[in-house]
Amino acid sequence: MSQKNHIWPAYVDMMTVLLLVYLIINAMYSALLANADLDPKPIKKITEKTQSGSDDSRSVEIMKEYQSLYNDESGDLVVKIDNDQYTLYSDDINAISSWLDKQPNDNGHYEVSVFLHDNEDETSGTLLRKQTILYYQVLSVFKKNNVALSLINNRNATPTKEYSNIIKIRRKKNNG
Repeated sequence: MSQKNHIWPAYVDMMTVLLLVYLIINAMYSALLANADLDPKPIKKITEKTQSGSDDSRSVEIMKEYQSLYNDESGDLVVKIDNDQYTLYSDDINAISSWLDKQPNDNGHYEVSVFLHDNEDETSGTLLRKQTILYYQVLSVFKKNNVALSLINNRNATPTKEYSNIIKIRRKKNNG
């Protein structure tokens, strides 16, 4: 009475294959760790970085640039955004389109900024997502008005408590 249908040989073969796969993966991780640079690098504190002067002066320069962009100049288009607004309303689209129609066809470019107020009800990721969605909707309005996207500079600032919810579009003349 011998049976020819035993499951044990197949089970042993499967376990052998799994053991070999485990050994191969373990060897790959060991090789990666052997080549990895595991020496801890000294972490500079922000205070040490700003005392050097070069990084601090650059950050101040960037903040002044965003502040100048946030302040109104003649000819700027300002579109106010509600706190819960994730899309441009038809009035906003019409305002951007009519503003674009009034712009000269000279040698210039556009600076588009979406400034958002950092409230504590929304996470940073949510605010950045909202900022990106609104920016791309502005780009679609530009594209519908046959403005080359290469003429548009993204000047989005990080959401902070100093800014209110606005989209700012400015036309700048190129130098040269």
